[in-house]
Amino acid sequence: MSKRILVVEDQPDGRQIIRDMLAGTGYEIAEAENGEEALTAIAKQRPDLILMDIQLPIMDGYTATRLIKTDPALRSIPIIAVTSYAPPLGRDRLQRRICRLKTETSFERCRM
Repeated sequence: MSKRILVVEDQPDGRQIIRDMLAGTGYEIAEAENGEEALTAIAKQRPDLILMDIQLPIMDGYTATRLIKTDPALRSIPIIAVTSYAPPLGRDRLQRRICRLKTETSFERCRM
């Protein structure tokens, strides 16, 4: 059985870049274009890893991550935040928000 990665990215070019990076690794790749589609995809076939864009239409990556991490059946799935959005000071804001999410969902202290 192959490992499954869910790529949550609204931009087709972004999804293609990630597919290209993972080509030949043996991972099965599933895709979703927003947080709502991600939750549906997770319910159908639980992934081993989620690559989650932050700025998404319909439901953003922060909200989808919070919902996943507060569900006891799903909280063990690792989620890696992926974003091309990087305004000045954006990285610090992103790190603080991720740390807050980790704290809210009973994870160990955030160290970045």
